[in-house]
Amino acid sequence: MKRKRVWLWGALGLAAVLGVVRLWSGGGGEGGDGGDPRVDAGEKLFYDRMWLDAFPRNPTEEIAIFAAITEEPIGLFDKRSTWRGSWELFRYEPRGDGKVLMLFPQTGTKEDVTYRAVDCSDGGFDFCLELKGASHGVKRYYSRKGWELDGADSADALLDKVAALVAAP
Repeated sequence: MKRKRVWLWGALGLAAVLGVVRLWSGGGGEGGDGGDPRVDAGEKLFYDRMWLDAFPRNPTEEIAIFAAITEEPIGLFDKRSTWRGSWELFRYEPRGDGKVLMLFPQTGTKEDVTYRAVDCSDGGFDFCLELKGASHGVKRYYSRKGWELDGADSADALLDKVAALVAAP
């Protein structure tokens, strides 16, 4: 029960950050082209999904969170515990399945990043994501079925979605 409470606070922090992303970007818009389904670096898994590096074991353990949203080509790298957190937003340009150009407005830097998202069963997760070429975040993230972020068109809808993810067994 205690672990779920820690996870809830971290997830609500992510929801707040994603709400800021939506407000900052003006919401809506079109992004990400869906890619060619014959190519498989995991493009359909990569976008519109919450990724983290581990479940926190206590309120002070920091976790890394990653997300890239297709409704507006924007994403975030987030490092947080229950008590502290920092994040950086980025815009992105898809470069085909397995490749993305990340543009960081705060610093004006660009990074060519490759990714591979696959089914896996590590540590109770369903999917694994490896990033190469990113100077932000960690190199390996994990996700679960049901952690999709698509369909959230407002900060409130996103909060509801994250709360539902936390409540799921």
